[in-house]
Amino acid sequence: MLNRAFPAALALILGACSDGLPTADKPSSQPTAIVAESGDGQTEVVDHVLAKPLVARVTDARGRGVRNASVRFEVISGGGTIGPDTARTDTTGLARAVWWLGTSTAVEHVVRARVMNAGIADLGVTFRATSRPRPASMVEVQASEERINPAPELIRVVVARAYDSYRNPVPGATILWSAPMAGTLRTDQTVTGPDGATENHWTLRATSGATVGEGVYWITATPAGASMFRSSPTLYVVTVGDARLAATALAVGASHSCAVANGGQVYCWVHDTSSQVGEASRLPYAALMSVGAESFTQIVAGRAHTCALTTGGKAFCWGGNTEGQLGDGTQVSRSGAVAVEHRGTFVSLVAGGDHTCGLTDGGAALCWGSNRVGQLGDGSLATHSAPNEVSGSIRFTSLTAGISHTCGLTIDGRTVCWGSNEFGQIGTRAPGPCQIRCATPTAVEGSYVGLNAGMQFTCGVERGGVTWCWGARLLTRKRVESSVRFASLVGSRALYACGMTDGGRAYCWAFEQADEDYYYGLPMSPPYQVGGALTFSAFRVGDSRACGIERSVPAWVVCWGTVPSAVSAPPDYVLRAGRL
Repeated sequence: MLNRAFPAALALILGACSDGLPTADKPSSQPTAIVAESGDGQTEVVDHVLAKPLVARVTDARGRGVRNASVRFEVISGGGTIGPDTARTDTTGLARAVWWLGTSTAVEHVVRARVMNAGIADLGVTFRATSRPRPASMVEVQASEERINPAPELIRVVVARAYDSYRNPVPGATILWSAPMAGTLRTDQTVTGPDGATENHWTLRATSGATVGEGVYWITATPAGASMFRSSPTLYVVTVGDARLAATALAVGASHSCAVANGGQVYCWVHDTSSQVGEASRLPYAALMSVGAESFTQIVAGRAHTCALTTGGKAFCWGGNTEGQLGDGTQVSRSGAVAVEHRGTFVSLVAGGDHTCGLTDGGAALCWGSNRVGQLGDGSLATHSAPNEVSGSIRFTSLTAGISHTCGLTIDGRTVCWGSNEFGQIGTRAPGPCQIRCATPTAVEGSYVGLNAGMQFTCGVERGGVTWCWGARLLTRKRVESSVRFASLVGSRALYACGMTDGGRAYCWAFEQADEDYYYGLPMSPPYQVGGALTFSAFRVGDSRACGIERSVPAWVVCWGTVPSAVSAPPDYVLRAGRL
């Protein structure tokens, strides 16, 4: 778009073209009339300069052009700017100005040019322009978020309106329609009428039962040609019956979440920046992942990838794979699930930022993916796109992974960590080879029954429920000061660590921050309860959201936008996509 300084600059150019102006301030003769010489009646896009300048001609009683008359241009309606606001007529009596239109198509655009000090009360002339909208950049649909009981069929006429970036209705805009999950549309594109509106017909019919299955159904409407960075699909949503998702396992990543439903199926939701939710959905409803006939028991999420464990101990992963974190022997990102290259059986999985680890039924720790700071624990910094055993022939009872470090509890009761130690997260601050990173397991002070690694920290809980944390630039290992005794811990990809009591209450605490980028050994905040009166069977924290599985029947999945919002705000129930 043109710079708004353009009208003033163009006005200077126009002024330079006015030849022969006398040096005296007085007009060459007495002005008696002013007319629109040119520039009246133009049409242009809102917030743009008219193609032609406004030109007014000032004449005297004998019809001659008046030189050096002062003409003031003023926007009367429609907004916008005019420049210059005052101009002197040239030797032929012409005064010029540039008009930059306002942003609305709903008002009349009018400029008044008036001769100043003419001795006549209102010696002026009016210029008018018509504005047209910019290209469509957004769509709104009417009567969305409808809730109905299950029925054999659903037919809806959906009305959409196209608007430009200033919310002007856009006629003649092509709207692209899609039914990404279910149902049929009369057409996949329509064109808006004079009022910017258009309509389509959407039909849902039951195919596997007497009625349409419970869940959320939606169609999308998007302006054709709209920039993906400025326009996202608009949803027309219908919820059939109770669409809440019940689950047995939960994972929250950087910008996606997944859950294992009661029947062992995997559902994923939220935005899909690197296919980490797979081929299921790019929309904020939990959509079913297609993984054949497999049934799952556990799910974990990294920065941009997801892995799940079947009832038979097989691991499947999908999403970003630039570091080999899917474990399929490649570095090709996948929208669908692929099997991890391991012939044995896993009993649990953990996911870091761009690496993944699995604990075998024999207690071995196998890791794959990014190894830039030794987070795979094999003594090297080489990336592995398939499972590779952690060095030392150590046997573990559990594993946990932070963004770029990994820790585990061994069968003989020790705690070891490896990977990045930039913030002290692997538990040693002593000068030496592990001061910044450690590519092999390193012993950590303390005896713990549970661990959880976070963004730049690790926490461990002792048998009596006392919890300690290290990393996050804490100068030493610090005890979490609280009368609450935790049964398990939850790491976070953000600034928070959380713990759960035997009764299912969730508490979180923050690692205080000195500025936007670093911690400086400041104290941890005291734990505070999150989730209100809710109790949980699982609680997880990602980059920008916290989610939990209610300890109830059914076990609904609930989420909050941030950990602090989970203190007092009501949760949002995760809704699953429907199936016909």
